[in-house]
Amino acid sequence: MSMCDFPASMADIAESVAEYVTAMLAHPGVLRGQQLRGGGPVADFEMLLAEQTGFPHCLATSSATNALLVAGLALELAGKRIAVETGAWEGSLGALEAAGAEILEVDSLSTFPLDGLRAVVATNKPGHRHDAAGLRARCDQTGVIYIEDTGWLPGITAPVGQLSLADIQIISFGPGKPLSLGEGGALLCRDKDIYDRALALSQHPERAIAEGVPCIERPPLNARIHPLAALLGISLLSHKPEAQIERDSAGPGAAQCLANIVCLCGSSRWPELHHKVMMEETLAGNIVIPLGLYGHADHPAGARAATNDGDESTVRKQMLDRLHFQKINLANEIVVVTKDGYIGDSTRREIEHALATGKRVRYWPNRQI
Repeated sequence: MSMCDFPASMADIAESVAEYVTAMLAHPGVLRGQQLRGGGPVADFEMLLAEQTGFPHCLATSSATNALLVAGLALELAGKRIAVETGAWEGSLGALEAAGAEILEVDSLSTFPLDGLRAVVATNKPGHRHDAAGLRARCDQTGVIYIEDTGWLPGITAPVGQLSLADIQIISFGPGKPLSLGEGGALLCRDKDIYDRALALSQHPERAIAEGVPCIERPPLNARIHPLAALLGISLLSHKPEAQIERDSAGPGAAQCLANIVCLCGSSRWPELHHKVMMEETLAGNIVIPLGLYGHADHPAGARAATNDGDESTVRKQMLDRLHFQKINLANEIVVVTKDGYIGDSTRREIEHALATGKRVRYWPNRQI
C-alpha cells in the first residue's frame, strides 16, 4: 500500500508548514540553530520513523543515495569487498563506489559465498522481496554486515507483520516512493557506533557536539533533510490508519509491534550479566524478554530447586524450554549472553530455533561487527 492511499489532512499539513515558516521568518537565528543541531521537526521525524520501523537509531538525510554513501563511509568500506545483486540501481552503485568499496555484482545473494565480504547490499525487484530471513542467517554465520537498500518501508507500507532484519536499512522519500516527501532519505541502524560515525559524517558539527558524538577529521557532508520534508513526514506517519499500526498478536509473527522486541538467551549462571544486557537493550529502545529465573545461579532463591538444577529429563525443565521457544517466537531477534565464550546445549537449541524461524541472532559480548 502506498502512503498516497492514506493521505494526512491537507489542512493539518498546511498549518504545520505555515507555523514553521512564520517562526523561521520571525526568529531565523533560533531556527538556524535548531536545524543545524537536528532538533525540532527533524528530531521528531527521526524518532517517529525509528519507532515505526523497529530500529533504535535513525538519521534523516537529503536523499537515500547520500544515506547509502554515509553508511559506506561509516562502515569504512574503502578497499573492502561487498556483494550487490545484478540489476541494482546505478545511483546505489555510485554511492558505494564513492565510499571506495570493491563491488561484486552477483546473480543471487542467497547462494553467493559470503566469506571474505565486509557487507552485502540487498535490493528488491518489483513485486518480489529478497529472502531476508535466509540472508540474515547467512550474515550472522559469517559476520557480514547486512544492508537493505529499497523503497520497502518496514512496519509502515510493508505487509503487516514484516519488519526489517537488516543491520542497516536505507529508505528513499523521493517522488513516487511509498513515503514521498518530495525529497529526502534515511539511514536506520541497530549499532550505536555506526550511528555515531554516520552522524559525524553527514550532519553539521553542531549536531555532533549536541549529541556528544566525537567530530571527525574530514569535513562532514552536511547531507541533512530539509525541515519542511520532515514536517510532511510527521504528518503522513501520524495519520496512518489503525490497520497499518496493528500487529498480529498470535503465533510466531506476534513480535511485530512498533518497538523492536529482543529475547535474551544464554546460561542462567550469570544473572548479573543478563540484567546488564537487559538494561542496555532497554536504553536502546528495545522491549526485552528475559529468562525469568536463573536456576544455575539459584536466583532468586529457590530457582535452582524450581528448575530441578537444569535436569533435562524432568517435565519442569522441558516445559521451561518450550516456554523459552515461545518467547523467541514473540521476538524480532535474540541476544545470546555469554561469558568466556560459553554456550550450553539449551542455548544452542535456542539459537537453532531462532535461525530456523528467521530471527536475528546477536551475541553479548559482541561477536560480530
